[in-house]
Amino acid sequence: MQKLLAILACTVLLLFTAQAAPDTLTLAEKKSLAAAFEQSPIADYQRFFHWSKLHDTAKASEYLLKTNPYLLMWEWADATNADSMLRTESLTENARKTFAAAYAKERNGKRSASYTSFYNMTVEDQAVRNSMDKCADTTSCRLLARRMRVTDSIHAAYLYSYVQQNGWPTLENGSMPAMLLAIHDHAHHTFYKPYIQAAVLKGQADLSGLMLINMFIKNNTSDGALEKALATGNVIKYNISEMLTDRMPAALGRIQKKVKELCGTRYRRQYIFYTPRKIESDDWCTKQQHTANCIIVQFQKELQPACKISFRDEEVWDVRHEPSEKRALYLVFYGFGKEIYSSY
Repeated sequence: MQKLLAILACTVLLLFTAQAAPDTLTLAEKKSLAAAFEQSPIADYQRFFHWSKLHDTAKASEYLLKTNPYLLMWEWADATNADSMLRTESLTENARKTFAAAYAKERNGKRSASYTSFYNMTVEDQAVRNSMDKCADTTSCRLLARRMRVTDSIHAAYLYSYVQQNGWPTLENGSMPAMLLAIHDHAHHTFYKPYIQAAVLKGQADLSGLMLINMFIKNNTSDGALEKALATGNVIKYNISEMLTDRMPAALGRIQKKVKELCGTRYRRQYIFYTPRKIESDDWCTKQQHTANCIIVQFQKELQPACKISFRDEEVWDVRHEPSEKRALYLVFYGFGKEIYSSY
């Protein structure tokens, strides 16, 4: 969905791996999910916008009238008047008025308590993150990061309890805002996945949200592999401490060469921040996540040409803290194997 993708585009995802890990969805499941999604009202909504942009009034109108009003309540941030929102779209007058009436009926009717709760939580979720994007000093960034952790934990507790009792919410009960909350609740991704998968098959959840959660599960690096690699010395380490002062590392050329050499083989990569206090690492990461010219993103863009399949999303990264008397940032390659990258 456009709104969900726009929100996630403004959020640096705290995950970073190059391993071709086993997928949690089979090829048959992916095909079944894609087929179900094509028949869903969410896909109808997407087709409405597609044909409207192509100025095909008849097809845009056809798909708008198949669209669940709750999808546009979410996309339009609870706009009061659907007719005015649709004025710029290529539609017949009858379709616009018919949908506007259906939208008004749902919006002004008695919406479920869960929809209202999930929606209000996403408003709070985005307000905190938007504030972090504007924080100008370490103290304010630290306080906002703490606030974000608190609000995220409250939202996660509500969503987790709801899904335990009711399964994944329908569109009318808040499926779209709930998806955003679930994406931010990394601790429960494995729990949510089968519920969301079933909801996608019923046309009640967005496939793109499921695939993003699947990516997080698939690329989870919390399996002890890094600890073992560090203990045995089976790693390739590059000192990139210049990035702590927003400069490209002197080792950039050597790293590009190694990425090219490893291209197509199985391995993992991880940033490690060695510093006495974890709060220093947290502060630096928070600043990077909410800086327009994030040095890690710039660095990964420099590595992208060396092996495009290794850096399919240059904004996906994670920094691990390791206690040390000295302050330094390293890029580590580990978990080497002969497995070729999956095409997915």
